[in-house]
Amino acid sequence: MKNYKKLIGILTLLSITLTSAGQTSTNSPYTRYGFGQLENQGFGNSKGMGGIGYGMRNGSQINVLNPASYSAVDSLTMLFDAGITLQNTNFKEGSVKTNAKNSSLDYMAMQFRLRKDIGFTIGFLPFSTVGYSLSNTKILDKDEDGNVVNAINSYNGSGGLHQVFVGVGYNVWKNLSVGANVSYLYGNIDHSITTTFNTASA
Repeated sequence: MKNYKKLIGILTLLSITLTSAGQTSTNSPYTRYGFGQLENQGFGNSKGMGGIGYGMRNGSQINVLNPASYSAVDSLTMLFDAGITLQNTNFKEGSVKTNAKNSSLDYMAMQFRLRKDIGFTIGFLPFSTVGYSLSNTKILDKDEDGNVVNAINSYNGSGGLHQVFVGVGYNVWKNLSVGANVSYLYGNIDHSITTTFNTASA
């Protein structure tokens, strides 16, 4: 019965994470390059301490940065951890100012003991995000009536990469544990450039 409840929990977690994967949680022109903005892989307890996590082993917290720590969970504990990100960003270039507000599901995971000395974790983490919208105007020439012909280039990008992971930690003997995470990356990144032309009186 216990294993049946765990299986239902895992399937519920996966269905929620797959439906939440389409969110864009950033507005930054720097995400135009590469995979976009790489996300912090730590959970709330790690982020609250400046991103540390490799040396932590606590049976009451999920620490994906150190999969060997999964072995610390006891037989009476099942952990579920989720977090959201709220972002308020101000951009300024010369006299042009832009404010962007974003929110997204940050992470979700559960952890429980498989058997004595073996802990198991499954969850969802964003890997990278892409989100930008910017434009520039270039003067091309003048038409026969003396009007200036402008080319307006608009650059837009959205999407990102997400990862579903499973991890196992094994307590080999006292004061020595080993562990590993295996991740599956998926997602879409869309970049587009649109050029429009208009004329303005000289």
